[in-house]
This record gives sequence, structure tokens and C-alpha cells, in this order.
Amino acid sequence: MKINTGMFFIITLVSVLISGCMFYPGGDDYYESYYDDPQTEEVMGEELSDVPKYEPSIRTEYHKMMFGEVSGYGMNIQITYYTVDDIEKVSQFYLNEMPKYDWKLKYQDAIVNKDNDQRIFFRQLEYIKSDCDDEICSPHLSITIESPEGKGYSLIHMYYDNSGIE
Repeated sequence: MKINTGMFFIITLVSVLISGCMFYPGGDDYYESYYDDPQTEEVMGEELSDVPKYEPSIRTEYHKMMFGEVSGYGMNIQITYYTVDDIEKVSQFYLNEMPKYDWKLKYQDAIVNKDNDQRIFFRQLEYIKSDCDDEICSPHLSITIESPEGKGYSLIHMYYDNSGIE
């Protein structure tokens, strides 16, 4: 199902803002605690059937939102994984494996941010299904890999959108 580029940008921006609020409730003390003592216990949830799971990793966040009647017209799923592997190794895994699951890389970026004297590295990967043309399609998947400098771990944030918005 196709959606226009402007709508995709707005949906992605709102999704990032919403997921940021879910992952980071705010406050300097929270940021410090978040990076010094990240969640490492497995939470309940489902794996995405058409997205490879990075191993070794632990699912530490899971949120699923359905749209429509009981059968659902679409869904958004947000999952966070914790791994002791570095951001480049995780990024390379997804760059290599996602085409095997019929996903096409639409966009990628690398960012370094500084938060409370802590440098945090981000890698953003945006995917659409391979059978989509140049238009933005549903489903699409955003993977953000986050790694605070010197902490020895990475967080993999996934946002899967199958809402079918045109």
C-alpha cells in the first residue's frame, strides 16, 4: 500500500517523538540512570516474523498498538533490544540480513549526540519492503541503534508500522 512522502515523513517524525517519550520519560537523573544502569531483563512480547532478531540480544521493551476492529486494520510495534555488541557490528548485521527478509534500505544516517557530558552514537536505518517502488509503502521499519560511549552495550530500537495509511 502506498503513502505519499510527506505523510511518511510526518508519521516517522511523530513516531520518533512518541518512541522517544516512551523510551526517555525525561529529566537529567533519568538520562544518567538510563545509560548507567540500562534495563537488561527480558520482557514479554513477540518477535517480528519478517525481521531478523540480532543475537545475542535481550528484548527489554515491547509495545503493540492495533488499529481498527478486533481483526485490526494495521498495527505499530515498538521493540527495544539490549546487546553487549558495538553499534557497528549490530548495524552491519541489519545491513547484511534485512535483504534476505525482503526488505530494502531506503535511508540510513549516523549521528553523535552529547547528553550530560555523555557522547551517544546513533545509527538510523529505514526499510521498506522490496516490492515497493519509489513511493513510501506500508509496512515500513525504522531501526535505531544507540550506543553510549564507554558503556559497553548497544540498544536496538525498532519501530514497525503496518498501518496502511495512504
